[in-house]
Formats: sequence, C-alpha cells, structure tokens
Amino acid sequence: MRAISPGKLILSGEHSVVYGQPALAISVNRYAETIIAAQLSKMVSFNLLNLRYSNSFTIQTLRELKHRLVDRYQQFSAGQCGIQNVLHMPFELAEFAFISLFDHFKSKLLSGLDIKTASTIPVGCGMGSSSAIILSVLGAIAGYFKLNLKQEHFLSFGREAENLQHGVSSGLDLFVSLHGGGAYFQEGKLQPRNFPDISLFVVNGYLNILFAKEN
Repeated sequence: MRAISPGKLILSGEHSVVYGQPALAISVNRYAETIIAAQLSKMVSFNLLNLRYSNSFTIQTLRELKHRLVDRYQQFSAGQCGIQNVLHMPFELAEFAFISLFDHFKSKLLSGLDIKTASTIPVGCGMGSSSAIILSVLGAIAGYFKLNLKQEHFLSFGREAENLQHGVSSGLDLFVSLHGGGAYFQEGKLQPRNFPDISLFVVNGYLNILFAKEN
C-alpha cells in the first residue's frame, strides 16, 4: 500500500497563523511517500530512508513509546518542560502516528509490517516535511487496513502528532498537504485560493526547487 503527501510553502502569515491570524499557503511538487507491506517477522519495521533510520518494534513497544510521548507532552502543557524535551528524535512522529491510528481503530496485526518512508521535501525549511510524512504514514495505514478514514480523522491524528513537535500546531501544514493547491487559512478553516498558473523557484542554499500549483 502506497500513499503520498505534498509539502507546502506559506506565502504570508508564517508565524502569526499560530495566533489565529490568516495565512496564504500553497502546496508544492515535493512529496513524502510511505509504502507498507507485510513481512514474515511479527515486528513492525520502520525504514525512514532520508533520516537513515531503521528499527523494528512490537506493538507493545510502540504503545509504550506513545504513552511516554503523551506523558512528556502533558508535562510541557503544564509548564514543567520545554517542547524540545517531548520528542527525542524526529522519527518518533511516524511511530506515534502509526500506533495512535492502529489502536484507535482496534486493528489486528496478522503479520509483521514493513513501513518505508522517503521524502523529497527539504527538512527544517518550513516546507511541511513532518506534516507530509505524518499524513503519508496515516494514509498508507488506512489503505492497508482498509480503514474508512474521513478528512477529520487525518487532521485530528495528524495534529496530535504535530503538537509533539510544535507545542500547538495551527493545522495549516496538514490542511494544505491534505487538500493540495492554494489556500487561505485562519483558525482551522481553509478556503481554496487560485494562484497564477506560473512556475516559481525556491532557492534553498545550493538546492533549487521548481514547483508549480497543485491541482
């Protein structure tokens, strides 16, 4: 089962959107892709290719990870630690997203799973890399287990995972990655916006990324 999700760029309102102000954003033609397949081992294996990370877990170990992250986030919410103390490694987002969705729908693991995730979205550049990875993992899981996920499920589970990294996520990255195209976003509500049908360039150090409006 394969799922892909695009990255995004915020054209205006980059930080103020967290405080309820409007933002304009557009999806880009750089993507996170997750492929899930059965494997003989009873373990759930994560291979995050861009992070050069590979590890295998039992369902119980993943549940323990989820509980630790939720406890740390509650400590952050109570002012007992900083948000940087919640996630220890970025790949924990994919593992958290998997087990949260798996447990919510009371899915059954009849065989092991091999989960491979790769991304062409630059990391740490404000282009929604983590949101796209989270959504691609959720989408692949939903397809593999034949879950009838609605838009609100993707946004709810995605935002729960994103909060672990950002403290309080505006949801903008998730909305734009889920819907594609251009968007006017404010306080959790998205209105589609048409942008000129022209090619644009993002210059990121030595990396030039050509992207166009997603339809």
